Amino acid sequence: MTISNDTIADLLAKWEEAWEHGTDIPAAELCAEHPELQEAVERKIDRLKRMSWMVRSDASDSDGEGDGEDTSDPIIGTTLAGRYKIEAFVAEGGFGKVYKATDPELQRPVAVKVARDGTASRQANLLDEARRAAKLRHPGIVPVIDVGSDGDRAFVVSSFIEGPNLAEVIEKDRPSPTEAARIVADIAEALHFAHREGFVHRDIKPENVLLDAERRPLLTDFGLAASFEEVVRRKGLRSGTLAYMSPEQVAGETQLIGPRSDIYALGVVLYEMLTGRLPYQTRTPGALREKVLFRQPIPLLVLNPQVPEHLEGLCLRCLAKLPADRFSTAAELATALQASPPRRLLRFPLRWVWLVLLVVGLFVTELVLGMVLSTGGGQGQSKEEAAHEEGVLVFDGQSRIVTPLERFAPCTLEAWVKPKAYPERDSQFFIGSDIPTKHGMSLGA
Repeated sequence: MTISNDTIADLLAKWEEAWEHGTDIPAAELCAEHPELQEAVERKIDRLKRMSWMVRSDASDSDGEGDGEDTSDPIIGTTLAGRYKIEAFVAEGGFGKVYKATDPELQRPVAVKVARDGTASRQANLLDEARRAAKLRHPGIVPVIDVGSDGDRAFVVSSFIEGPNLAEVIEKDRPSPTEAARIVADIAEALHFAHREGFVHRDIKPENVLLDAERRPLLTDFGLAASFEEVVRRKGLRSGTLAYMSPEQVAGETQLIGPRSDIYALGVVLYEMLTGRLPYQTRTPGALREKVLFRQPIPLLVLNPQVPEHLEGLCLRCLAKLPADRFSTAAELATALQASPPRRLLRFPLRWVWLVLLVVGLFVTELVLGMVLSTGGGQGQSKEEAAHEEGVLVFDGQSRIVTPLERFAPCTLEAWVKPKAYPERDSQFFIGSDIPTKHGMSLGA
């Protein structure tokens, strides 16, 4: 029987929705009406679970800061490879668990990532991740120190960063716009280094950014990182965390996945720091995919008026649907974020803006009237005398006033009109432009 991709997609969407609410529906239950799809669905669910290994577990909150000993975890208190003493659980994900440990030889704390089980495939995945990450030596990337195995356990050792991840910071003490720009610029510089080395991260999100004691960001979790060649070769492989995935990742457009996909995810992170929420709020994964592909996010200034306009523009450029419309490189994004903001007019309440425009408009009108009327004559009076009576402007209904001023901004002119007495009862007063296709104002009877 031919496997229906649409049916599998519907089953996976059902599983993802339940997973987001804390329920892991077994593939056998999902495929009760389509048992022939169970094996394929199981493989895809396993792949989805591996998309995010640095997800905070409830266990990490049960003991305060994660320094307490969890007696239910048999690995805590043991020593791996005769060197790394496991002290506390930190986080968990599809590939395995992360622990805080001590390296007695170097006398420093380290982070040890241990494969979830001893199967050859999982050990191979973990060690492959370590080899990739070990090539990326940059101040903004958490360095891999060691890799090895202890019996049937494969593990990777990296520096332990004393500090929260960015998701915790956003939740408890959201950065100011200035600090948010600095953090994203630093992450972009680290990403640019990885991109130059031929890797894309594919899972940029706040949980994968650690902040040290000086609140400098360090990028971690290269478990989904892949070379450009791997991305193209493994067609159809969708990786990442849905809320941060670029449109091309969501659509499975493998040929478009590259550095600009990471730039999109950075835009989501920046949006979240500036507004306290994700660009798209939905109830189901299917609805989220639809918005990522076809909808525009709410402008940042609507959610947070304190966001500088230039920063909103940079963020929305990162979130462009087409990769070509985003920044060409992460370095270009970093430079734009670090540059001084362009000068702009101060923001005033709307009522003050209209008042300023009115005053300026009346001043320009009076100035032009004086210039034009001073050059002409009419009915025995100078135009200046005709234009002013008792301190007010007087339109005689015969003289045309034309201004050569260039229109560079919207402007509203207001006039309070008091017509003189007219001999005929049917006289009317009109306001408008008497020049077809031209902007202007005319007053007359």
